[in-house]
Amino acid sequence: MDLKNPSNNLIFLIVFQILFVVYRPSLSLPAPNKSPNIVLFLTDDQDSELGGLTPLSKSKSWISDKGVKFDNSFVTVPVCCPSRSSILTGLYQPHSKVVNNSLEGNCWGSEWRENGEQKTFATSLKANGYETFYAGKYLNTYCRSLDGKRKQDLAVPAGWDHWAGLCGNSK
Repeated sequence: MDLKNPSNNLIFLIVFQILFVVYRPSLSLPAPNKSPNIVLFLTDDQDSELGGLTPLSKSKSWISDKGVKFDNSFVTVPVCCPSRSSILTGLYQPHSKVVNNSLEGNCWGSEWRENGEQKTFATSLKANGYETFYAGKYLNTYCRSLDGKRKQDLAVPAGWDHWAGLCGNSK
């Protein structure tokens, strides 16, 4: 695997497999008490400017060297919030209606919260008996108001049993 090529991220294989299993109607999931575990690791900015996967060498040895990895994968759009929305919903950017990393661009905007957030792989997994957990960066403007200030009363997005979402971007 060429670690300098940013398209070689393990995450895109895992996401494709999750979306394939969750959204393909002809597949049936096992009974809820026999469902396999699904673990999704999503990382940002694994391009050559930041050393690719080199900073994650120990994680790589624990996860992808002993499991499954993609040697060639792609994102639908190279902008953080639209890309994450596509991963969460399985929809291309024009259909998710998330156009950029701002509230006005629907990055955790009202349209996203009322529609997109209600139809993610988490809601599908939950409906099929899975227990779900989310930790880390969600969407760039998660828990921000239009004036840029942090909101205190945050609802956990639909589909997540356990939530430790990062407020805002990871800066």
